[in-house]
Amino acid sequence: MTRTCDDDQYTRFCKDEFAQINAKLDRIDSFIGGNGNDGARVRLDRLERAEQDRFAWMKRADDERRKMIWVLLTAIVGLVISQAWRWVSSIHAVKEMF
Repeated sequence: MTRTCDDDQYTRFCKDEFAQINAKLDRIDSFIGGNGNDGARVRLDRLERAEQDRFAWMKRADDERRKMIWVLLTAIVGLVISQAWRWVSSIHAVKEMF
């Protein structure tokens, strides 16, 4: 069922409602687009870029952490092997003395 209104009804009821709706739509449009200021699109884009930068930084930090762990493990293994070699050599030297 379609309702139609004549000019008198439009003037009394619809005209003000349409004006309010248009004003609200204009405010929403200026919020999204910015209208000279940073709009929601720009803000959202900045948030997305910041998140991408943070993710990239975390990935680099994680890669650096893995490298550091490998360096430390290599140093520890080298130290253990070196100390074991010294211990074995010292036992062998003591046996040769007797």
